[in-house]
Amino acid sequence: MKKVISVLMALLMLTSVVSVFGMTAAAANYTSSYWNYTEPSGSDYAYWNGKKMVKHSGTWTTNIKWMQASLNWCIRNKGLNASLLDVDGSFGPASKKATLAFQKKFGLSADGSFGPSTIQRMKDVQKGRYPKQQSSSYGKYNLLWPLPANSGYKVSSRLGNRTAPLKGGSTNHKGIDIAVKSGTKIYSVADGKVIDVGYSSARGYYIVVLHEGQDLISIYQHMKASANYKMGAYVSKGSVIGYVGTTGNSTGNHLHYGLVVASSTSRRSVNADQVGTLINPIQSNSNINYSYKN
Repeated sequence: MKKVISVLMALLMLTSVVSVFGMTAAAANYTSSYWNYTEPSGSDYAYWNGKKMVKHSGTWTTNIKWMQASLNWCIRNKGLNASLLDVDGSFGPASKKATLAFQKKFGLSADGSFGPSTIQRMKDVQKGRYPKQQSSSYGKYNLLWPLPANSGYKVSSRLGNRTAPLKGGSTNHKGIDIAVKSGTKIYSVADGKVIDVGYSSARGYYIVVLHEGQDLISIYQHMKASANYKMGAYVSKGSVIGYVGTTGNSTGNHLHYGLVVASSTSRRSVNADQVGTLINPIQSNSNINYSYKN
């Protein structure tokens, strides 16, 4: 009897070991290295129909892994608001949810199906071809006004030459000042990447965002406290990136808001406004098309 019990115990231990190794083998793969998988062709697709994965007859598991890894890449590098996916080649509810987020963010009809149009748009995003590069000479910059529409703001100082409001202040204003009450939300005017953030005695708390598709830099200064984002973080259009204050060389609560066209030689930092081409944020011929939110 003791021998039988010993054999049973050994079998249980072996089963436990096998189970542990099985769990290890099945560990989730949250990679964003989409280049390790086969890029889908124009006819490939995959989607979750509410009960199961549906895929084109010519779509292989490695194509679906490319889709999932590409979505993870956008989550990590393009500010896509979704949870990282297990790159397992099975297009489930989480993959559909991330696809919907991608389609909404990058201007596609949101149906949750990762098909030809989504594949092409993903390739464009990966190669920096979307949104198409714009400049102050061609087309419009489609931006969000950096403060809530109902905040009661007032432009208190314009771009260009002026009398310095304080000792040490700028006499050649590199942006506009927008007076508004302390604590008012500050929005990112477009999708982008934080290229500088911090504090200086002149600028107070500030944040600088590079909008890669448009080769445009937006600058926000004199914030109430340090920014909500760190260097290298991706922000979405309309994200709250800080709150109005009067830090640094400032005469009262306001947002200093600047726009710069970044050249290939520009320092991608807060000092970009010293070497880039300034845009007047409120001049009619600046080719800016603003939308507003409260």
